[in-house]
Amino acid sequence: MSRRRDPLRFLSPERYEKEPPAALVGRFDVRSGDRVLDLGCGPGFFSDALLDAAMPGGALAVLDASEEMIEAFMAHSPAAAAARTVTAKVPPVPFDDASFDFVWAAHVLHEFDPLPVVLAEVFRVLAPGGRLVCVDWAPVPTEHGPSLSKRIRPEAAAEFLKEAGFERVKWGAIGREKYYVRGVRLT
Repeated sequence: MSRRRDPLRFLSPERYEKEPPAALVGRFDVRSGDRVLDLGCGPGFFSDALLDAAMPGGALAVLDASEEMIEAFMAHSPAAAAARTVTAKVPPVPFDDASFDFVWAAHVLHEFDPLPVVLAEVFRVLAPGGRLVCVDWAPVPTEHGPSLSKRIRPEAAAEFLKEAGFERVKWGAIGREKYYVRGVRLT
């Protein structure tokens, strides 16, 4: 398998050092007892931190379009034993209405097509009061990540969330290379 297709490339010690999952997840409001969806989970880089933050009483579901990524998650993530795993392309997001309290989508916003439809689906699967946090690549040259032409400006991402029905939408920088955008489903 080439390095480009190897799911384990996302689990390198260098990445854990540069982007500690618990520190990033800890910046957002994952709460004890939350039902969490890691949307576009890859091999589970953030999944353990998400499940830890939702404990006690929480639950984790992970979804990725790639069977290879889900297999890597199952083989390498301590959260795998407790998580519900789903392999599916989105849209649609294959869960019932109001299934989650928190949805995490890291480094995948630029992959969703059509983005407005995916965000509407995320809104649907969130319970009232549920939160969405997206982390993605800033539109600046970087060593890693998608091409600049695929990256979404944070202001545009925030507008997409608002159009999908999210309120209390905010965005901010995460260093020079990334940003977050978050919103709440109030009703």
